[in-house]
Amino acid sequence: MIENIKTVTTEHKTSKIIYLIFYLIPFVYIDMLGITLLLSATGLTMLMHSQFTDTSKRDINKKSILLLLVSVFIAYVTMFLFINDKFDKGFSIGGFEILPSYTFLFYYLFPLLWAFFLEKETLKSFIRVDRKFLLYMALLCLPIIATNSLWVFDQVFFDLNYSINDSLKEVYQAFIIAAIAEELFFRGFVYNSLKKVVTVPTAQVLSSIIFAFWHFSLIKSFLIEQTLNPILNMVEIFVLGLVLSFIYERSKSLISSILFHGFIDGGFKFALLALFIIQK
Repeated sequence: MIENIKTVTTEHKTSKIIYLIFYLIPFVYIDMLGITLLLSATGLTMLMHSQFTDTSKRDINKKSILLLLVSVFIAYVTMFLFINDKFDKGFSIGGFEILPSYTFLFYYLFPLLWAFFLEKETLKSFIRVDRKFLLYMALLCLPIIATNSLWVFDQVFFDLNYSINDSLKEVYQAFIIAAIAEELFFRGFVYNSLKKVVTVPTAQVLSSIIFAFWHFSLIKSFLIEQTLNPILNMVEIFVLGLVLSFIYERSKSLISSILFHGFIDGGFKFALLALFIIQK
């Protein structure tokens, strides 16, 4: 019995060391696709949120499944039409594009209305914050901050290719257009809806596939360019979806996945670059 306890303890320590190594990889090496940053986030999440129990209640409700299918269909259709210039470009103020298309309002409003009227408990997870969460988020974003700071240093002192307007636009698109809209819909609504039908791991995989194929522009690029780069980008987006749903599930807060999504999409580096440009 004692030997079994020692074996379990040793295995637990070994696992923690492996997760720590995953977390530290970006401080030593960063790949072009950003997979090391995703490994880092996974390692930290396992270190700080290793305790996990699937408490989701399976409820194969035909109305809920129909709502999920219809909403995903609408999301696909609106994105397909948008990238093919079938909708207007939204609205802008002073030449600054506030919303690329009015259709994007669907990704903000639908998940919030769904949660408010049908899933009050899920709505709470959209905004859950505590002390452990703040520490988790600081450590989660630290590798991105470290690697992005080097990029900003290179831009400011050697090869500045962005104006203040360009930088602010990138920040807006990373956090408001990409992170908030996509997390509300794909993790907040799609992932949570799938959890009621299938297991958590299956829901993570399925929601990530839906998330990856929603990026129609990559499929369009592949058909036009006939290169593997768009396919590799889709694989990266699929893996990103897995990590984001994993972060959301373990931290029990959608703010975690929103912030990480915004940081990894370049929100931080362009915000930092904008500050340097203003100072200059």
